[in-house]
Parts: sequence; structure tokens; C-alpha cells
Amino acid sequence: MRDFIAAFLGCFIVVLIGIFFLGGFILSNIWGLIIFVTLLLSVIVTVFWKQQIRIENLEMKLEKLLNPEQD
Repeated sequence: MRDFIAAFLGCFIVVLIGIFFLGGFILSNIWGLIIFVTLLLSVIVTVFWKQQIRIENLEMKLEKLLNPEQD
């Protein structure tokens, strides 16, 4: 959940900066649009972030299986 909040806030800041420069094109319900886009981006970022963590864990397990420690 903490990772999701971090991704959400990061995406929120990026969207705010984008809206600051491109806000003239969007005239209706700007905050609803910002929150919606931020939510979509944060879900995508969180999914990829979690996937990367799972891949790293699998790589470590595979490395342990391929190179067992010999005492």
C-alpha cells in the first residue's frame, strides 16, 4: 500500500505539472480529470513496480539454486 501511495503522489505531481502547462486546453472539471489520470497512472506504475520486485526475488532464488554454497 505504501508503494501505491508513493506512485500515486509521484504521478499526481507529474500530472499537476502537465496541467499547469496544458491547462488552457482543459476547461471543465479539471480536478476530477487530474485525479482520474493520476489514479490510472499510479495503478500502472504500481503494477510494474511490483512485477519488477517479483522478478528480482525470482532471480535471487534462481541464483541460489544454480550456485549452492559448499561448506
